[in-house]
Amino acid sequence: MTVVSDTSPISYLVLIGREEVIPELYGDVLIPEAVYRELVHPSGPEAVRERISDSPSWINVQTSSSKSQELRPGQRQQGGLQDLDPGERKAILLAAREEGLLLIDEQAGRALAKKFGVKVTGTIGVLGAAALEGLIDPALAVRDLRETTFRASADLYRWLLDKGK
Repeated sequence: MTVVSDTSPISYLVLIGREEVIPELYGDVLIPEAVYRELVHPSGPEAVRERISDSPSWINVQTSSSKSQELRPGQRQQGGLQDLDPGERKAILLAAREEGLLLIDEQAGRALAKKFGVKVTGTIGVLGAAALEGLIDPALAVRDLRETTFRASADLYRWLLDKGK
């Protein structure tokens, strides 16, 4: 299955030192150029810029093409893409085109991706899958996430902690 990622799951996993669970769980991941630009933007976290600038072998940057920007017939009416940032928008379109799994945290982007028939998971979902595979200690992951700007409900954190039992 093709996996496409938006900026935040990669960024937060880098910030907590657990980005390697992505290739361990999914293999290579596609990201649109817009997501790459967000990950290496000077205003972003230095650790993320450095890690992504090192060109991890598991990240494949999808260069823009007119084909990758197109919506399938009938998708325009579903609207909402114009309300998202460029990285989210391009990641949703790429995941829809590839019929893949989308790693995305933002609620509006997740909801819109689901309208396009795209399967989604986010940072917590990736960490939950990694915990089930024995790749991480979920309690340490929750602790580390709470030290970043990542925000999730108590129920989501509890869900992740339960994966370690």
